[in-house]
Amino acid sequence: MYTVERKYLTTINWVCAKNGNVKLRCPARCVTNSNRSIKLSHRKHNHPSNLYQMHKSRTRP
Repeated sequence: MYTVERKYLTTINWVCAKNGNVKLRCPARCVTNSNRSIKLSHRKHNHPSNLYQMHKSRTRP
């Protein structure tokens, strides 16, 4: 999962959501642009993925 790091006129820079975790500081990043393409960084995630959390459905009250 990624969060927005910076927005520019035609691109958005994203950083791994675990980058804010002081112990991990995951370096993975990507960039999206106005034509909806995604460019992944050469920097890889330094943690395993958590598929359960990514696909967790919302429960309704």
